[in-house]
Amino acid sequence: VYTLCQQRLAKLKGTHGMTLKVHHGSATTLPFEDERFDIALNRHMLHCVPKTVIPDVLREIHRVLKANGIVH
Repeated sequence: VYTLCQQRLAKLKGTHGMTLKVHHGSATTLPFEDERFDIALNRHMLHCVPKTVIPDVLREIHRVLKANGIVH
């Protein structure tokens, strides 16, 4: 999946005035400091992890979000 994301990102490079990066990591230990992001986008992932892991994933999302951040 990581390689596919990198390939798609290369095609988008420089379009729409955006800078995009792909990071490879674990949803339970995100490689970012606390309160880094304004928004966390989670699409089609939570249903793929064991139910016992979901609280850990949500804690990590909350950790990296700024105080008034949004989870989508």
